[in-house]
Parts: sequence; structure tokens; C-alpha cells
Amino acid sequence: MGSLSLLFRRASPGDLEDILGIEQESFPVPWTAAGLAPELEDDGRHLPLVAFSGDELVAFALVWIVADELHLVNFAVRPPRRREGIGQALLDEVLARARDRGTKIVTLEVRDGNEAARELYRGSGFVEVALRPDYYPDSREDAVIMLKTLDGAPGPAARAP
Repeated sequence: MGSLSLLFRRASPGDLEDILGIEQESFPVPWTAAGLAPELEDDGRHLPLVAFSGDELVAFALVWIVADELHLVNFAVRPPRRREGIGQALLDEVLARARDRGTKIVTLEVRDGNEAARELYRGSGFVEVALRPDYYPDSREDAVIMLKTLDGAPGPAARAP
């Protein structure tokens, strides 16, 4: 793997077509343009990020912010660009921005069978804390809920149920 040069920025409505393309290549039941468009709004609750390699949008992360928690709603790397470190770099950027906003907890759901994604998240300090049975309507696959506490926040065991 050569040197990775990426530019990160807040996603904008102009990125919708590229994000939709990655979404359709990445997931068995992709979000629609109508579902993705509101995620790109700059309303304080959403923090959509995109990663560029040169002029190519290669990855995106859709994030919700609620109080001191950040929820990673959707995350994907363009399939031909996977295994280049792009996903890790984008996840690192999401976590850095979460810290900058004072976020204490980061959560996400991932398909039980998506071992590559689970390994990425575990490698960044996420722990698997629960299962949502039959979460994905296309396959009735379970979702694994993963959680990461950020610097200075109590760990998952310290949180009240």
C-alpha cells in the first residue's frame, strides 16, 4: 500500500449523487436519494463527512449527534478502494470531530455477518455491547450494537442500563 492522501470535508447536497453511487455498490438494501438527502443538511444534528482521493469521492460517513452522543448511521468506502486504509482514516476523522464537539459516546449498528466492518470498529476501540435480532429486513440478519467511549468518558461498564 502506497502513501494515502485523503481530503476530508463536510458533505454537501452536491455530493448526493456520488454518495448514492457508493451506497448502491455497498449495501444489499441501499438508502434512496430521498433518504440520503436530509442527512446532508447542516442543522447541527447531522455531521455528514466525505473523503476524497484526488478528485474522487471515495468514502462517506453519515453521523447523528444527540446531546453528548454520536451515532454513526451509515459508513461506506467505494468497493474498488477498500483495503487501502480509507475506512480507517475516515473513521479516525469521525472520532476526532466527535471529540472536538465534546462527544462522550459513539455508537453504531453493523450486520452480524460483516466481519470486515466489525474488525475495523474493534480495531478503533469499539466494543460489541448488544444484539438487535432480525434488524435488517432484507435478510432478517441481526445487528451488532457497538460502542466506544471517548477520552474522559466512563466506559460501557460504568454506564447505567
